[in-house]
Amino acid sequence: MGKPEDQFYVSNKQLFQEYLDWYANIKVAEEEGIEEPQIPPYIVDAMIRISSRLAFKANFINYSFRDEMQSDALYDCIRFAKKFNPEKSANPFSYITTICFRAFLRRIDKEKTQSYIKASIVCDSVDHEFFEGHCEEDDTEFSNQYLNFLREVGFSDSHTPMSIKRAKVKKELQLSTPIIGPLDNFEEE
Repeated sequence: MGKPEDQFYVSNKQLFQEYLDWYANIKVAEEEGIEEPQIPPYIVDAMIRISSRLAFKANFINYSFRDEMQSDALYDCIRFAKKFNPEKSANPFSYITTICFRAFLRRIDKEKTQSYIKASIVCDSVDHEFFEGHCEEDDTEFSNQYLNFLREVGFSDSHTPMSIKRAKVKKELQLSTPIIGPLDNFEEE
C-alpha cells in the first residue's frame, strides 16, 4: 500500500498539472504578444525540495560543497524548465531529479579538478617553496611526509577527475588511430 498523496514532499500529479497550466499560459502570452509568465511558485518550490532531498542521499552527503551542488542544480533546473515535454513524459519529478543529479556530478568533477590542479602545483614545486618560511623549527620530516601524502592521494586513479580521464583517453585514441589519407592506397607504377 502506497503513501497517501499528502505525505509526498512533491506531488508528481500536481507538478505535472502546474507544468501544463504554465505551458498554456505561455502559449496565450505568445499569441497575444505579451511577456511570457514566470515559472510558477509550485514548480520552483518543487525544484528546491528535490535538489535539497537529493543532496542528502548517500552519494552526496559527505561533500563539503553540497551548497554549491544545490545552487548548480537549481540554476540548471531554471535554465531547462521550459524544455520538459509533456507529450513525451508525464513525469516532471523524474525530469527535475535527473537535472539535479547531473548537476551534482558536474560540480563534483569541477571540485576534483580543482583539487587535482592544487595537488599537482604543490607536487611540482621542486624547491619546496611551499614549506619555506612557514615554520620556525626544522620540520623537513613533516614536509616530506606531507608531499608524499599529496603525491599518493592527489594523483591516484580514484581521485582523478573524469574530465582529465576523458582527455587522456581521447589523446590516446588520437595517437593510436592511424591516419589514412588519399595517398595511402596509391601504388607506384
